[in-house]
Amino acid sequence: MFAKQCFLGENWQFTANVCPSAVAAHCCYFHKVNEHLHIGAELETSLITRESVGKGCYQLEIPNGNAMFKGEIFLGLSPFVYWLLVRCF
Repeated sequence: MFAKQCFLGENWQFTANVCPSAVAAHCCYFHKVNEHLHIGAELETSLITRESVGKGCYQLEIPNGNAMFKGEIFLGLSPFVYWLLVRCF
């Protein structure tokens, strides 16, 4: 059993899922800032495993330069391990 909720706007979207049997939650947000820039964020957590993972990302298009930049930042938290990962491509 789980509950899901989705909210939509003209340039954004937010979703949330909650699973009471697993004592877990997941949230995701996406925003189109303008025609060339998109950003997003995601968070997932579980109280049973006592672990949380977060992610932030972006996509930037430069049409005159015929180029696209993408990047992500991951952050993980658990009782004994903390980690951070940054990727750009």
